[in-house]
Amino acid sequence: MQRFRPMALGDIFDEAFDLYKKNFPLLLLVTAIVVVPLHVLAPLFALRFPQEPSLAGWIAANFGGLAPGQALPQWGPFFSGPVLFVPLYPLAAAVEFVALAGATSACYLGEPQRLWAFYRVPLRRLAPLILTLLLYAVLMALGLLLCYVGTLIPLTLLVFTAHAFALEDKNFGRATGRSNRLVSGHGGRVFGSLILLELVAAIVALGIQLPLVYAFDVMLNVTPGSDILFGGGSAVTALSEQRRIVADISQGLSNLVLTPFVFCVLTVLYYDLRVRKEAFDIELLARGLRYPPLSALGGYLPPASPPVALPPSGAGSVPR
Repeated sequence: MQRFRPMALGDIFDEAFDLYKKNFPLLLLVTAIVVVPLHVLAPLFALRFPQEPSLAGWIAANFGGLAPGQALPQWGPFFSGPVLFVPLYPLAAAVEFVALAGATSACYLGEPQRLWAFYRVPLRRLAPLILTLLLYAVLMALGLLLCYVGTLIPLTLLVFTAHAFALEDKNFGRATGRSNRLVSGHGGRVFGSLILLELVAAIVALGIQLPLVYAFDVMLNVTPGSDILFGGGSAVTALSEQRRIVADISQGLSNLVLTPFVFCVLTVLYYDLRVRKEAFDIELLARGLRYPPLSALGGYLPPASPPVALPPSGAGSVPR
């Protein structure tokens, strides 16, 4: 059984890395179910069939010649993928996040690990998940309206929405409210964890993406006719489009490796907050000893037995 205790920030990352390393094949498979179709196959589809309409082309055609790369380039798959795929990205990400929250939690608690069970939760509750996603998007948009930095506030307060949805069966405002209550009082600690996690993820992502993009550029330069293989044409704009799509594919591969680690950190942090605020370690110990939770008693506790009066120290003693 996992031994729970309040942990420092460094301990949380150490615990998360051990969780990630021990369960890497399972977590990679859970992530690949969503990442591979949407972040790898969709850009490949756009690369193979450049005549298909893409969001990048729609933006360039409707916003005064705005270059696709100038509009939020970090959302690469959104812009390189066909228009048909664009609405699927946020929903697929929500399904993936809920499944990863369940998978990392099961691995951390030593519970049964069944791949189909992790995805059954979001798919069985797809309508509540969509509404929860819409509420989350509205709250993030409200933070964005204040200022760009304002999104950090809802991002921090709502970071455990997927965990509340997957592990505590909460929907809509209850999921976001549960995350808010859990972070309340520890916002600085959670925000610091997210900043450190972002730095680690950015360094690892660059280490994955840059060699792949460089290898593709080298291949284009040394291989005659490679432009035909990657979509046809030899115009500079076509090659730029191909390089951008290859960068999107490399971004998808980095997401495949990094997203499970991100959720390992978030899951360890989630249970650390529950230990600090709700004595989750005692609850888990009682569960292991087969004590029923208080909720199973209907809020009723039997009255304590009256204390037994002890006789005086000299009363009833046998004389010598």
